[in-house]
Order: sequence, then structure tokens, then C-alpha cells
Amino acid sequence: EILIGLVGSEMCIRDRYYSEKSAESKQAADKAAELAGQKAEEARQLGLEASENAKSASESVINAEKAEKLSQSYALGDSGIREGEKKDNSKYYSEKSAESKQAADKAAELAGQKAEEARQLGLEASENAKSASESVTNAEKAQKLSQSYAIGNSGLRENEEKDNSKYYSEKSVESKQAADKAAELAGQKAEEAKQSGLEAVSYT
Repeated sequence: EILIGLVGSEMCIRDRYYSEKSAESKQAADKAAELAGQKAEEARQLGLEASENAKSASESVINAEKAEKLSQSYALGDSGIREGEKKDNSKYYSEKSAESKQAADKAAELAGQKAEEARQLGLEASENAKSASESVTNAEKAQKLSQSYAIGNSGLRENEEKDNSKYYSEKSVESKQAADKAAELAGQKAEEAKQSGLEAVSYT
């Protein structure tokens, strides 16, 4: 009987041991399942972030290409993205500035010729006493004509307010200012394109 009782006690100890181990295994399994769920959620979030980053990188590349096109448009035109860009770009204004300068130089040269003609007419008037009155009149007309080609406002020629050396010189300055402004804007757009390109590279 004593031996049978000892064997029964040992069985109780054994069953309790296995019961505790089973409970511990279940806790470990539950904890592992919970951790697996957390990792799965983290993986899902990382997947969403990767997708957003890829989308952002793609948009950055598109924005960089648009900025490059816009920079070309303001610098040279011929990009096809702005209306009237063929006459609204740095190159166009620079060329027009050069044309205006040439026109101003030509007007100044013509004014000098007319001034010299006026001087010659004045000399002839003083040398020719008989035609002194007529020569004076011619000298005054020549002076007026010289004024007309130099600064306008003489009343001798049509459109002289826009066809004189002073006017072309002012327009040349205005064209240069416009060209400088357009070139500055083109530089800014090029820098923006560069920055957008750098951001796109960093995302990828």
C-alpha cells in the first residue's frame, strides 16, 4: 500500500509539471502570435511608406522635368509650354536690345551727319552775303532737322517722336533691362530645376 501511494504521488507531481509546462507554452505561443501580428503591421506600414516614397520620387522627377522645360522657355523659348514664349525669353530680348542699339547708333550717326550739314550750311550762309537771309533760313531748317533726328520735337518730320536718336537709345536701355530681368528669372528657374533634380535623386 505504501508503494502504491508513492507511485500515485509521483504521478500527481508529474501531471502538475506537464500542466505548468503546457500553460507556459500557451503563453509563449500567444506572445509569439502577438509579436508576429505587430511585425506584420510594421511590414504593412513600411510597404505603404515605400509606396508613398516611390510616388513622391516619381512626382519629383516630373517636377524637375517641368522646371527644366520652364527654364528653357524663359531662357531660349521653343519649349512649347508657354504661350508667346518665342517673343518672351532672354535670348529674344537680348537680340532686340542689340537691334535697338544698332538703330540708336545709326540714328546718332545720321544726326551727326545732319549736324555737320547744318554747320556747312551755316558756313556757306556766312560766306555768301547775297543769300545771307536764305542761308540763315536753311541753317535754321538744318538745325531743326538735326534736332528732329537727335531728339525729335521739332515739328519737321512725321513720327519724329519715335524716329530719333534719343528714342532709340532709351528703347535700347529698356530692352537691356528686360533682357537682364529675363536672364535673372531664367537663372532662378534653372536653380529651381537643379534643386528639384537633387531632391528627386535623394528620394530614389
